[in-house]
Amino acid sequence: MESEPGKETTFCFTLPKHTPEVIFREYLTRGIRQAAQRAVNICLIAIYVEEFNKLKQEMEPAQIRSFISGIEETLKKTLRRSGDVVIKDTGEVAVILTDCDKMAASKIQGRLEEAMYEYLGQMGLEERIKLSFGMVSYPDDAANYDDLLKKVKIG
Repeated sequence: MESEPGKETTFCFTLPKHTPEVIFREYLTRGIRQAAQRAVNICLIAIYVEEFNKLKQEMEPAQIRSFISGIEETLKKTLRRSGDVVIKDTGEVAVILTDCDKMAASKIQGRLEEAMYEYLGQMGLEERIKLSFGMVSYPDDAANYDDLLKKVKIG
């Protein structure tokens, strides 16, 4: 491409937009592969905001963004090791714990539940917002990505 001296040149290009689901799938699939190679566990803790779509209709978009950010920050502060938190706008939060067995993940889930309900109380939302939790482990409970997701669903 040539441009004339003193003239502006505009470049247009697009970057791929990766959805949280795509990033989550890639990360968890890679984590499972690495866990299998190292013969360790990987655990997935799922937190569901019940009736999230109804909540989105009742609350202002800024309130929802603040609520979701607060959830993420609360989880990050509560995790003592490097757990990755993925927020999905459908009211689901996934915490991936690498090299973590089910017993340890269960304790971590308990701490996360406590922290989440404390956060809801601080925000005055404990009566309005209900949470559900699920936990699944590779290879104990599931052998692949799809099995992990099926088994972690609540209800």
